[in-house]
Amino acid sequence: MGKRKVRTGPHRPTELSSAFAPYSGVWGVYVGDGCVSGGSPLEWRAVEAHAHNRKSDEWFGWICVADQWAVVTENGNLTVTMKHEIAHILCPDSLHGARWRAAVTALGAPQEAKKYERRSRG
Repeated sequence: MGKRKVRTGPHRPTELSSAFAPYSGVWGVYVGDGCVSGGSPLEWRAVEAHAHNRKSDEWFGWICVADQWAVVTENGNLTVTMKHEIAHILCPDSLHGARWRAAVTALGAPQEAKKYERRSRG
């Protein structure tokens, strides 16, 4: 299953794919080398995508993704990148804790949850 290229710029999620429909908390998806907030892309160059998941953020509910191919597959399914970021929107004001790991697993990306599990010291 390949990925589908999405044009750069701001989008309403359901215009990209009906797979976004259950996630009404996702207000928009900004695609391209930058951020919907106008922030510098240099600030997140090493990051593939980010979600505005702080309730105090005026852009709360937006997902910014640099790679046009990382939004949806050719079949219109959400990529792992989008599932990761949607989980952040579903868990406002949190990072990669237990709530986020449960959300990303429920979205069908348990491999993402495993990346952020705390390793026991032993």
